[in-house]
Amino acid sequence: MRRFLRQRIVEPLLGQLTQGVSPERLALAVTLGVIIGCFPVLGTTTLICVAVAWALKLNQPATQVGNFIATPLVVAFYVPLFDLGAWLFSAPPVGFTLSQIKAELKADVLATMQHYAWANARAVVAWAMLALPVAAALYWSLRFVLRRVPLPKVPAERRSDDSPG
Repeated sequence: MRRFLRQRIVEPLLGQLTQGVSPERLALAVTLGVIIGCFPVLGTTTLICVAVAWALKLNQPATQVGNFIATPLVVAFYVPLFDLGAWLFSAPPVGFTLSQIKAELKADVLATMQHYAWANARAVVAWAMLALPVAAALYWSLRFVLRRVPLPKVPAERRSDDSPG
């Protein structure tokens, strides 16, 4: 597991730092990847990460590493976000048992789709309320850590700022 995490998370991020990405921009890219990766609409996070990173001119690989990091988090927080959304809007909690969803679909497909669409919208509101404070804490923490990563010295002949202009 340690080797897997090193290959999938640590090495790609260190590679970005050694290629000249600033710790601040890298921390922002990873933070947005993690936060967007926890977005409670399954199947949308990769494309949203691409669009946000492109719009903000952030590092795409780092944003996707953050999205990858969020995979276990979205699994852990999916149902709690739906429950929080239901609580915020004084709505009944959504059941996620396969037998219940099958029965609802069998009884009325359109009503079931509307029921889960509204539940998903409430979960998105719950996610949005939590996203900013969590993002701020994660960004400042990552920035602190990334600023302290020892990087190899780049020889003078390889520095881009020394090239003739």
